[in-house]
Amino acid sequence: MWTLWRMALRNLGRRRARTALTGSMIAGGTALAVLSLGMNFGTYDHMIDLATRSSVGHVQAVAEGYVDTPKLNRTLADAEAARTALAGHPDVVAVTPRVEAGGLFALGNRTVGGMLVGVDAAGEGAVTSVPSNLGEGTWLPAEVGADAPRPAVVDAGLLQQLRGTLGAEISFVSQAADGSMAAELFVVVGVTKLTGLGAATAYVRIEDARETLALGGRTHRLVGRVDSLRHVDDVVDAVAAPAGDVVVGWETLVPNLARSIESDKAGGWIFLGIVMVVVLLGVANTMLMSVFERQHEFGVLMAVGTRPRQIVLVTLAEAFWLSLGAVAVGGALGHLGNALVGREGIPLGDAAMEYGGVVIDRMIAVNTAWGTLGVPAVVLVCGVLASAVPAWRASRLNPTEALRP
Repeated sequence: MWTLWRMALRNLGRRRARTALTGSMIAGGTALAVLSLGMNFGTYDHMIDLATRSSVGHVQAVAEGYVDTPKLNRTLADAEAARTALAGHPDVVAVTPRVEAGGLFALGNRTVGGMLVGVDAAGEGAVTSVPSNLGEGTWLPAEVGADAPRPAVVDAGLLQQLRGTLGAEISFVSQAADGSMAAELFVVVGVTKLTGLGAATAYVRIEDARETLALGGRTHRLVGRVDSLRHVDDVVDAVAAPAGDVVVGWETLVPNLARSIESDKAGGWIFLGIVMVVVLLGVANTMLMSVFERQHEFGVLMAVGTRPRQIVLVTLAEAFWLSLGAVAVGGALGHLGNALVGREGIPLGDAAMEYGGVVIDRMIAVNTAWGTLGVPAVVLVCGVLASAVPAWRASRLNPTEALRP
C-alpha cells in the first residue's frame, strides 16, 4: 500500500511545471478563500461591536413586547430580579439600567423631536462607548447639587438642528407616566460625535429622567455587555427573566444589521463555492492529462497483474498529495494575511460605507477554526474527488490497446 503512495508522490515530479501550475492555482484559491472568509467574519464582528457598543449593548432585559412597541408605562416587572439574573451569568461583564421616552426638545424658537435616555452615569461606560464617544465637553457627573442645573449629553445632530452650542440650556417636553405633562430644563455639558437625521438623543442621569417622567424607581431596559459575541445566544437562552420580562440579544435589537449580515454571508458562501469549482476543474484537468499521457504505463502495470483498484488508488493518491501540499501553503498564506489585516484593519477612507445602519470605516480580518481548518479541508476533499473520474478511466483501460504503439 505504501509503495503506491510513494509512486503517486514520485509521479507528481515527472511533470513539475504542470504540477506547480496546478498547485499554485489550488494554493491561490485556498488563500483567497481563507482571507475572504476571515475578512467577512472579522468585519461582521466589527460592525456588531460598533452597533452594540455605541448604544444597545449585546443583550437586554426588557418587558415583553417593549422592543416591538416601546411604551412609557411598559417597564420591567421586576428590575432587581432581572438584573440579578443577568449579572449572575458568568459570560456577562456588566449591566446598566435605562429609562427612555420620546418628546420634544426646544431651544429658543426651534423644536426638534428626539429621545430622552436616562442612564447610570457611573456604570454606562462599562457597557457602551457613549461616555467615551464625545466630540466636546464632558460626560454626565455621577452626582449634582440640589440646586445645580440638570446636565445632559446630546447628539451633535440634535444640537445642530437646535442651533445650540455646548453650555446651552434646552428644554424637554413629553407626557409623564402618571398622565401629567413632563417638562424639564437641561444644560448641555457634552456633545457626542453622532450626526445625521437619526442622531436625536439626549442622555441624562437616570435619577433626573425618572423624576421628570414620574417613573419612580421603574426601569425600561437593563443593557448588558457579554465577554464575547459568541456567547450572546448562550446568555439569552440561559438567563431566566422574571415573569413578564424577557432577555433578548443584539439580533433582536438591531434586526436590520442582522439581516444585512445574513444576506452578505450568502454571497460569501457562493464565492467559496466558485473557488471549489475552480479547484475541481483544475485538478480534474491535470489528472485527465496525466492519465492520457501515461496510458502505456498503466497498460504495463495492468499487464503484469496490477488490479484496477490499485490504479484507482495511485491516481487518487496523486491528487491527494498535490492538493495537500497546495492547501497547506494556501491555508498558511491566508491565515498569515488575516493575522496581518486583523492588527490594524484596512482603512476605507472616503469609501466608508453604511451597512445595516452602521458606518464601517475599515475592514477587519479574523482567523476562525472554519477558515483556518475547514476551508483547506473542503478544498482538499474537492481536489481528491475531482480525480475520481480520471482514476476510474485509468482503471478501465484495456492493456492490449494501451500497449499498442
